[in-house]
Amino acid sequence: TAVVVATSLLHRSIGTYSRGVDAFITVTDFNREIFQRGGLPEDKLQVKPNFVPVSQLGNCPRKRQAVFAASMMPSKGLHLLLKAWDITALAEFELLLIGDGPERKSLEREFAHLGNIAWCGRLERSQVLERMAESRIFVFPSLSYENCPMVVLEALSVATPVISPNHPSMAGIVRHQREGLVFQAGNAQSLAAALREALHADDHTWSRWSNAARQTHTERYSETVNYQQLISIYRNVMHSKLAGEAQPVVLA
Repeated sequence: TAVVVATSLLHRSIGTYSRGVDAFITVTDFNREIFQRGGLPEDKLQVKPNFVPVSQLGNCPRKRQAVFAASMMPSKGLHLLLKAWDITALAEFELLLIGDGPERKSLEREFAHLGNIAWCGRLERSQVLERMAESRIFVFPSLSYENCPMVVLEALSVATPVISPNHPSMAGIVRHQREGLVFQAGNAQSLAAALREALHADDHTWSRWSNAARQTHTERYSETVNYQQLISIYRNVMHSKLAGEAQPVVLA
């Protein structure tokens, strides 16, 4: 930490960030705001989110299940999800838990009384996408801010609605009653209510969320759109540097 702080102070003092870099790339508007607060020049901060390839999955009938996929560590909120699942008592639905980590064994013991949970362990990415594409909802209960999480974009790519916490970093990715539902971050009761609403939603409502999820991915998080955004940032920097004949510097 001391080295990082020293490095930051050094470059601030010699003007590296204000004079030595022509563009900074952030992955969300929230990230851009944070870096702006931190002192980076507003006019040099550009937003280009992460992306995942377009998928042909997601057109098959959905099973009566919700899915979670992440490392099983405290910050990912699996404990919160299991509490919420216990509250909902949705015996007619199954919860798939994909991943592994330091919390897994203790959580398996604590919530052993819940019979409608499948601990899937680690899976290949293709298998994760398949599980997402056959599920009614993807649950993202993270307790921490996330920088445009890939797993959420993957869910959108297979037209699976997402239940997301109301972190500012997620505001532009999952909108309430659009690509899914938003709950109060860290609140098991709020997450339980979102789970009940999502899993009991009528076909018309669910289809609206699903279509919005795929459309949002296509319009904002596909490889084609991402490439165009990146090339546009580089072209703008290059055009602005032509007169000075200096090599542009872009940091992502």
